[in-house]
Amino acid sequence: MHCTDTEASAARDSAAALRPLLDALQPEMLTAIRETVAGAEKAAWLRVVARRVRAIAPGPYAVAVFANVGPKLGMGHDDYSARNVDLYAEVEDQDEPSETCDFDDAALTRALGALAELLRPSDGAQLDVHLDQEGEGN
Repeated sequence: MHCTDTEASAARDSAAALRPLLDALQPEMLTAIRETVAGAEKAAWLRVVARRVRAIAPGPYAVAVFANVGPKLGMGHDDYSARNVDLYAEVEDQDEPSETCDFDDAALTRALGALAELLRPSDGAQLDVHLDQEGEGN
């Protein structure tokens, strides 16, 4: 069993153990839990993106801006692209990017795909990720 197989199995076991507890809750509470989990998931994926960009970017940057691209075949939403990523040295007061990069990184692409699945970007939407933050979502 691979590490990811073990993690997936543990997640399934945990979900199965939670099911009886969740069945006892009112719909409003379940909605609140779902929204809280979605926020935590978004923050976690943003941290993954920030870490990957910091690891592979050609210099220290404060913000990475990912453009969206049209939907992949069979997907009902746009996706974020790891190509033509605008990198900014400063968080504010910088009109033009310091550098624009194409990242060929499977982990970054996977994280951007997960964020697109959560956020369902529409035409023209971009994703701004603050690279200097490790805590809450960016």
